[in-house]
Amino acid sequence: MKKDLDEDYVRRVREETQRYTRDLLDENQKLRAFAAMARQDLAKLQHEVADRDDTLRKRHACEARLAILESERRQFEEELRAARNEVQRYALERANLDRQLQAIEAEGRGYLQQYLTVEQQNANLANLYVASFRLHSTLDRPEVVEAVKEIIVNLVGSEELAILEFDSTRLHLELIGSFGIDEQKYLRIPAGRGIIGECVRTGEIFVAPGTTPSAGPDGESMIACIPLKIGETVIGAIAIFRLLGQKNGIEDLDRELFNLLATHAATALYCSSLHAAHGPALLGVA
Repeated sequence: MKKDLDEDYVRRVREETQRYTRDLLDENQKLRAFAAMARQDLAKLQHEVADRDDTLRKRHACEARLAILESERRQFEEELRAARNEVQRYALERANLDRQLQAIEAEGRGYLQQYLTVEQQNANLANLYVASFRLHSTLDRPEVVEAVKEIIVNLVGSEELAILEFDSTRLHLELIGSFGIDEQKYLRIPAGRGIIGECVRTGEIFVAPGTTPSAGPDGESMIACIPLKIGETVIGAIAIFRLLGQKNGIEDLDRELFNLLATHAATALYCSSLHAAHGPALLGVA
């Protein structure tokens, strides 16, 4: 009986021991699984920590680079401000130089205009001298008439003209030279007719206003009429009917030539008439 009790006790103890062992093994297995999971979590945490450390390092590097860039930006802004100041200074200097250059160019244009004016005056004087010399270089009447025509054609710029002179009665004007006109109309005209008659009556040079010929009371049109005068006595007239196409109008030189012709052409014609009438006796030659 006692033996049976011992065996039963041993069996129970063995069973309890086996059960405890199984529970212990199960718990150990759980602990191992938990440890494995803990290791995985630790590895994951370590990986995350490493990632965060790397991110932090990258952030620190970015912050350092950003600080460098910010410093470079400030330096660039300083340089930009300096460059703008320099550009502004250059702009002011250039504006000043431009003003000086404009003043110099204006002064140069003024000098050029003065030079051109002087050259024009010299040319005008030369033309007047040549015209005067041409009129007084001969006592041959046809040559004097031809000289007057050449002056008007070449210097005034007209190829339609008539040179008229009073006859002995001073009631008519007779044609002594012409160019480019119908001579029959002006061979002998009344001294009081139209613009020519008014010109020889007053002794004043007539110049049409503008660039087109003016029509007189008789319907005859002309651009200018020049009385030929010895002192205050009118001996004839030069009628200029039309200017050449390239001529824009009567210019200052033309008016000077008109004044020259009014006296010098009259004197030359008068002297040539005396020479034709009296010949060498006027010069004291037998």
